[in-house]
Amino acid sequence: LAHLESLGDGTTVLCALLQQATLHIANLGDTRAVLGRQVAGGAGECEAIRLSIDHKPNAPEEQQRVMARGGSVRCVQGCWRVMGPPGVKTMLAISRALGNRALKPIVSNQPSCSSTKLSPLDQFVILASDGLWDVVRCALRTAHASARPTPIHLRGTHRTSACRRSTTSKLSSSHARLRGWCQPPSWP
Repeated sequence: LAHLESLGDGTTVLCALLQQATLHIANLGDTRAVLGRQVAGGAGECEAIRLSIDHKPNAPEEQQRVMARGGSVRCVQGCWRVMGPPGVKTMLAISRALGNRALKPIVSNQPSCSSTKLSPLDQFVILASDGLWDVVRCALRTAHASARPTPIHLRGTHRTSACRRSTTSKLSSSHARLRGWCQPPSWP
């Protein structure tokens, strides 16, 4: 369809699948998943655990892959970018994505995948685009989330926090509460 309509845009992808007590994550680009795990013995504090990998062009493995496929990586006005072969003017700030026809096959559509066994200490997972993570550190996100566990309120807090820090990226975020999901069964 993109070829027929001459569409050249692309997108990042982040998927989360909760299967029994295991959280599976697949991602392309810089959309990120972060798990909030309660600190053992802490007073309700949570630590941030990254569950996904940002596919940035300046990461050594990504840069090698891009160059092996005929592209290059350069810093343009403070942002690392994938550059296409000679004659292609398109640049991209991520090294993996869906779409972006002008940079195929330089930009990969192969996701990074991970699986995390959840424990009763795991409280929530936040899935958000770079519009949030570029301006709000993971530790700050968990501080907000552990202080305000209501998912609807958290979405507003994410966006407000990012907007106050002047993000210029599109912002999308979601929060899932995990508390109680992995509790051992109670036997009579």
